[in-house]
Amino acid sequence: ILLWGESGLTALQAGGPPRNGNRWEVTSLTPGLLVWAGVVVIFLLSANKKFCYSGKGETTKIHYNYMFSSYKKILVKNWNTEYTCNIVKKLNNFIFSKGSRMTYSTLDEEDFMAAMDCALAGV
Repeated sequence: ILLWGESGLTALQAGGPPRNGNRWEVTSLTPGLLVWAGVVVIFLLSANKKFCYSGKGETTKIHYNYMFSSYKKILVKNWNTEYTCNIVKKLNNFIFSKGSRMTYSTLDEEDFMAAMDCALAGV
């Protein structure tokens, strides 16, 4: 949402000003961006109401700054492993390929419906 706005969750694009992802010329994930997104999700799912400058959650006492730096070190160290490269490639394709969200959702729906038809038929 930060990069492409709410319409970035679907293949539908509306008019308006350039999205942050275009403005900042973001074309692929970096270890920092990936870890930042993960830490933000953890924060949003926590009981903390605001993100403090100290990097520590007021309610949960989660050390977000430590979490970010620790996870980033691990990801940077493993960034060129085959496993990590495969995951990042899939994420990049989904996030940065135009129309990819529509393609994946349509295929997933068709696969699901075919599996349901087989299950209902007792195949």
